[in-house]
Amino acid sequence: MAHHLITGGGGFVGSHLTGALLARGDTVTVLDDLSTGSPADLRHLRGHPSLRFVQGSALDAPLVGDLVASCDAVVHLAGGETVLDAARRHGRKVLACVDDHAAAFSSGERPRGETYRTEKDLLVVVARLFDVAGPRQREEHLVPRLIRQALAGVDLVLPGDGSQTRCLTHVRDVVEALTLLLDEPFALGGIFDVGADDGVSVLELAKAIVELAGSPSGITFHGGAPEPGFRVADASRLRALTGWRPRRNLDEILLDTISEARVR
Repeated sequence: MAHHLITGGGGFVGSHLTGALLARGDTVTVLDDLSTGSPADLRHLRGHPSLRFVQGSALDAPLVGDLVASCDAVVHLAGGETVLDAARRHGRKVLACVDDHAAAFSSGERPRGETYRTEKDLLVVVARLFDVAGPRQREEHLVPRLIRQALAGVDLVLPGDGSQTRCLTHVRDVVEALTLLLDEPFALGGIFDVGADDGVSVLELAKAIVELAGSPSGITFHGGAPEPGFRVADASRLRALTGWRPRRNLDEILLDTISEARVR
């Protein structure tokens, strides 16, 4: 059993990871300021004897220092350097989750994941998260937004002409990958893509949602620019080290998310 600190643990990926670690017998401290996370995401874990929730900022150096000192490892989902500084000071391993792929590095800036990996005296594993989807995802993201429209019986509104490709990975598959990286000593110092490589167009995705939801909705296009491009994950390094592959297909992702949205 281990004690993990999860910054941003009240959010989408963080809440699923918290549940998975508790289920296997670990202790988890969640640090979240709830600016993007929600108490509802952890409601099903309320009262768990091995869970501590701390509402606070990952930029609060004294608080972060105390929490890092009392844990065995950190999963950093909240961003910011304060947590990394504390981990370096206390010699704690950090699994840093980043989304460097989203803008395809178009800004010309050095990817955060590469920067983290080269920081001196930091015991870090970098997980580059790609297009994660599943239950409890916020509606500003494409899949839950389209599902909400389908369940309401209104037209699904797609960006551009719907030709943009997405490679979706179920959040539970992503959590399995993160757990493997936490446990794998040979992952230290590495950068690992976590994501599927089989793409689906946004139009085909919308059609699948309408069908699986049994919705009367039509599909329309708002005529603006399509969403920013998404890089396709290359999970070969993760697979070689841990054997990880995504196990849930597109229909499972959508059905799980639709089921959760119906009762929300």
